[in-house]
Amino acid sequence: MGRTFINAGWPYLYDVPGLHNCVPMLFADVYARFHRLGGDEVFFLSGGDEHGSRVEFVARGLRRHPQGLVDEKYAATVPLLEAMGISLDTFARTTDPRHGRFVGEYLARLFERGLVRWRDFDIPYCARCAKHLPDRFVQGRCPHCGDVTYGGQCNNKKTCGRVIASLRDGRCAVCGGGVEFRGRAHLSFPTGPYRPAILPQLRSSKELGPEVLRRVEETFRDVPEAALTRDTPWGIRFPIQDDPGRTVYSWADSLLAKVTFAPEAFWRDPDARRLFFLGMDGVPFYGVLLPSLLLASEEGYSVSNWTLLPNAVLIYEGGVCSKSTGTGIWLQEALSVLEGDLWRFHIYHTYAHAERHADFRWERFAQAVNEELIGGLEGNLARAALEASPGPADTVRLDGVRSLLLGLETAAAFTAVMDLVRDPAASRATLLEATSLLSCFLPRIAARARLRLLGSAVRVFEGGPLSHRALRARYQALVDERRDRLSLEEDITGLRADSLCVCPIDLKEQ
Repeated sequence: MGRTFINAGWPYLYDVPGLHNCVPMLFADVYARFHRLGGDEVFFLSGGDEHGSRVEFVARGLRRHPQGLVDEKYAATVPLLEAMGISLDTFARTTDPRHGRFVGEYLARLFERGLVRWRDFDIPYCARCAKHLPDRFVQGRCPHCGDVTYGGQCNNKKTCGRVIASLRDGRCAVCGGGVEFRGRAHLSFPTGPYRPAILPQLRSSKELGPEVLRRVEETFRDVPEAALTRDTPWGIRFPIQDDPGRTVYSWADSLLAKVTFAPEAFWRDPDARRLFFLGMDGVPFYGVLLPSLLLASEEGYSVSNWTLLPNAVLIYEGGVCSKSTGTGIWLQEALSVLEGDLWRFHIYHTYAHAERHADFRWERFAQAVNEELIGGLEGNLARAALEASPGPADTVRLDGVRSLLLGLETAAAFTAVMDLVRDPAASRATLLEATSLLSCFLPRIAARARLRLLGSAVRVFEGGPLSHRALRARYQALVDERRDRLSLEEDITGLRADSLCVCPIDLKEQ
């Protein structure tokens, strides 16, 4: 039995979560379930990145304290993740006081050893807002690709996504005014010294794609040091030279949360497997900053067996999911229309049939569910349940699915297990084992399928085939009803916050 640590990207908790927010968690959940089936000791972690600058922005726009906002959003989000069947061991909070103490003490120890120091950075200042601006509050152009972007990292996740030392043509993203750069002391942490230890580990990973490795190498080259504090009162205070207007940068804060909330054995065991499911924009931080901080501590944290697994961008009927345009699948309404397993099916099925982008279309979604699940699975289970003998198990194909999962080949594994459970020649013994593997992807459907094979009269799918027109109409009515309840102030604040989290995919390229 081995140890497997699994981390899924931490969403901002400032609005209703969408299906696109869950994509890293859904892929991570497959492997948490699979390794538990195999007897591994697993710790599956995600959480709310509650100190993000957009949280502060939304709270200010709604004339609320950020803590009250994230308390409310956390309480609303957890039941939705449970309804999606995401089997987290912990959905953590960066506002947890013990995490604040851990981060402060961790950085203080690095500071005392001279590994973190104060250095003057040129920080954008907005005279109209009369404040230094956190990176997300500055809009300009990426010096590498020229795209319009925000803050300290290019938003062009598709082809660039590089960490940026200084934007071109910067202006305040809040008021639209010009910015000037003023010297301001912030904590600086050099990552270059840890490059010789980190890059060989990543290069040895069979699952690490060339694009991921390229972005890690670029980050080490372009950003030899990282600022660990920022100009905002919302966040974790640094205990040395405490300044109420300056707190720990939310990326460093949320990265160290992986250590705060996971049992120590998962970080100190050199043989433990560490899997990070994230968006491509997280690669510089999980591939450079987190392992560098762990090695700098010299406290026995291991960065071996480190695998970064970025997920695709989720598209909604040809357009990037965006609250500002009202396009997307929002969990609150989606789970009122259909059970979580059918939304899980959409993600895995589309990923298996698309190279990069999961493009959601109601008609295609309903057709896939009707043909591959309702039509293809229910009848096959009924047939197998009536067989007098369970027959021999097809160990070759079952082992093939396990091998694909061990190799982190999610799409191929999903296709292979779906082919098995829909195969009219598969024996009942084969289907029973196959439904165990199917439970990694569709846990509730697999549980009902297993009961059906064991002779229960339970139906795997209630209500018959899906009508895409009826589904879309019902879903959109619920979304419109929620939006109609928003005050003008809430709507404007939400739209402006979303503009600070743009996903600039050029739709002409699709």
